[in-house]
Amino acid sequence: MSTKCFRNFSVEQEKAYREKNYGTIPQEISDMLMERSAVGLAKYGTTMDRVDLKGSEWCQHAIEEMLDGAQYLLRVKRIFEQQESKQKELNFG
Repeated sequence: MSTKCFRNFSVEQEKAYREKNYGTIPQEISDMLMERSAVGLAKYGTTMDRVDLKGSEWCQHAIEEMLDGAQYLLRVKRIFEQQESKQKELNFG
């Protein structure tokens, strides 16, 4: 459903509709995207609609962001593995 369909909805009504029809995960992702856009605008003074970067520069930014994400995921994976190892010791130790 496009944003135009929500013209007569309050913010709360729109959020409730989206959560009911699409689930809480897409709604949370949407909220996070809007929040990140606001942070980016405050930090860099521009939006993703900027036109001063070449395609290769956009790719480089994306690669760097994904590498950061891979590091975060590996760290969380190690935390889970440590917790699972401790739990296994408790159950069988």
